[in-house]
Parts: sequence; C-alpha cells; structure tokens
Amino acid sequence: MANPHPLPSPATQFKPGQSGNPGGRPKGESFAALMRELLDKEHRKAPNWRAAIVARALQLAERGDLDAMKWIADRTDGKVKDETHHEHGGEVTIRVVRDRVGPALADAPPLPAEDPG
Repeated sequence: MANPHPLPSPATQFKPGQSGNPGGRPKGESFAALMRELLDKEHRKAPNWRAAIVARALQLAERGDLDAMKWIADRTDGKVKDETHHEHGGEVTIRVVRDRVGPALADAPPLPAEDPG
C-alpha cells in the first residue's frame, strides 16, 4: 500500500542546525572503550594488552595458523587492496565450449575474429 502522506509531518522533520540525537552516546561507553578497559584489567602480566595480543598471534603463526599469518602480514606490510572496479569501453562476448567426453578444447572451432569497431 502506498504511503498516503508522501512527506513527513513538520513535527517529525529534522530542524536545520539541530542534531537528530542531541544526547548522543555517553562518553566512554563505546565498544572500543569497553574492550580497552577489560583488556587493561585482564592482561597485567604482559607489558600491555597489545603486547599480549601480538605475542599470541606470533605463537599461532609459528604453529602454522594461516589466519594469524595473514593478520600479522596485514599489519606489517599493509592489506592488499581489494580492487573490483574495472573499466572497459565495449561489449564483451564470452563463449563457453564443452565436450561431453572430456576437455578437448583443441578440437573446438576457432573463435570469431574480434570486431575492432
């Protein structure tokens, strides 16, 4: 069913120059702040909790844990860029050739010449 009132009521619209959440989240109650607080309490044996995390990652990597190796490499050499944008100025035609007996692509007819225009 379509909305009979396409525009919101002026009473519920945001006012210019006024925050939609004037109180906001209280300081120190973010997930990161709570995590830091707990890590500081729990990891007093190591120089600090960051050192404890790095030490554990190194232990896991030495045992062959590929996720730990990747985590360390990402933080020492930088993450590999995930590039999914490709520019192409024309039409692409893909032809799939199958052979029921096996992969005999060498016997398949040649692909048509590409049209330069």
